[in-house]
Amino acid sequence: MTTLPDVHRAHREAFERFVLAQAAPWHREHLTALYAAWHTYNTSYFAGAMTPPYLLLAEPKTPRFYGDTSPATGFGAKLQIRIRPSLVQGTHPHLLHGSQAPASRQLFVDDILLHETIHQYQMEILGVYEASYDWHGPTFRDNANRIGTVLGLPPVRVSKVPKKELGTPSCAQWPYNVRPAGYYQGAVCHGWKLPPLPEEKLYAELARLTRNCDRAMLERLCTRLLASKNASTATKETVCP
Repeated sequence: MTTLPDVHRAHREAFERFVLAQAAPWHREHLTALYAAWHTYNTSYFAGAMTPPYLLLAEPKTPRFYGDTSPATGFGAKLQIRIRPSLVQGTHPHLLHGSQAPASRQLFVDDILLHETIHQYQMEILGVYEASYDWHGPTFRDNANRIGTVLGLPPVRVSKVPKKELGTPSCAQWPYNVRPAGYYQGAVCHGWKLPPLPEEKLYAELARLTRNCDRAMLERLCTRLLASKNASTATKETVCP
């Protein structure tokens, strides 16, 4: 079991107090709701073992993520949880009628926070990261299933498994991929029907085009293309007034 230094604990508790009392109105409204949910999760599922994290309405590290948990903040303190602002704004493309249904949308946002709270428990209490499973290995799965049993949700698997086990939902999308139909009251596309984001479509197409390429040949072609472009630019600069 890891121990959070007292100075970090005190700073995070002071950060929460500042947010609840002094943050700008929009941030204060939504972060107050998130901190309330976090305290419920910490008490109900983790025996109150954790200290409130730095909770931020900020973009996660990749476009595909609704939220993420980092062991350190950008200023060097310990552990932050980021929730994508467009989820609470109701503007994310995976929200169907989110802007018209804030209470329904909040159910989804709270589920994202619950997912990230498990990551906090792994990192800060257990000291387990599971990088080889993209952070969603046996420890995350077991905690998700432990909480899922209380919530009446079906079991999930680790993120990387043989093809024969792909029929079981992955813990990487827990709990929204196992919530019953209608749980989000029409505000959100259901977990296994989420449409791909534009960035994901571009990445998938790039992966398809380069899957069988000769990387050495590709690098040589790119080098030649760059050299040709530079030479063309130099010629234009010489000729043009």
